[in-house]
Amino acid sequence: MSCTQDMLENLPTPQVEVFFMLLWSIWVERNNVVWNGSRVDPRETVRWAMDLLDEYKQAQLVANKGQRSRQEARWIFPPRGRLKINLDGAYREDGSGGVGTLVRDEKGFVKEAWSVDLTHLNSPIQAEAMACKEWLRRAVEQGWVDIDVESDCEVLVAALNGENSDGLKVSRIIDDCHDYLVLLNNSVVRHIYRKANNGAHRLAHFASFNKD
Repeated sequence: MSCTQDMLENLPTPQVEVFFMLLWSIWVERNNVVWNGSRVDPRETVRWAMDLLDEYKQAQLVANKGQRSRQEARWIFPPRGRLKINLDGAYREDGSGGVGTLVRDEKGFVKEAWSVDLTHLNSPIQAEAMACKEWLRRAVEQGWVDIDVESDCEVLVAALNGENSDGLKVSRIIDDCHDYLVLLNNSVVRHIYRKANNGAHRLAHFASFNKD
């Protein structure tokens, strides 16, 4: 068994990374000595190798974060046996607005889509909360369970997940939503990016501009 193979099999990953970075740095410095007549300080070689390894790890963190952001910006299929409800509310300065919701199954097929205009709204969060309340009510009426509820409104999602909503002017609507969620066994509420909620977003804004 070679020395390198022995290290790969026995050393933990961080030490393997240090070993190969040092090996590469020594090779580079060796070439500088042979071809350029450079003088080498081993301590500087080690310091240089560790700096390069740290830069590489930082770059990997940034790349992985960017990849996660791209994934989170896409709509994701729900697990098998679950339904996913995407909802959104639209608010206009004149107090009008709309709500839009989409229900899709594990294959991405739309089981139901719904939008309606609203009036006498006081704030964007009220439109979001109304969208949630109305669709949870419909889900209870349909007898659905095991559902994932997604919204791009962080304040709404935080309130639905148990964070204090007493300071919100829509706290009563949030309480109604909590009551419906109790009836929807094994339900999950999560925040998503706007791009991943595009279908419900379009329906809500379509409703807000198309009042009969």
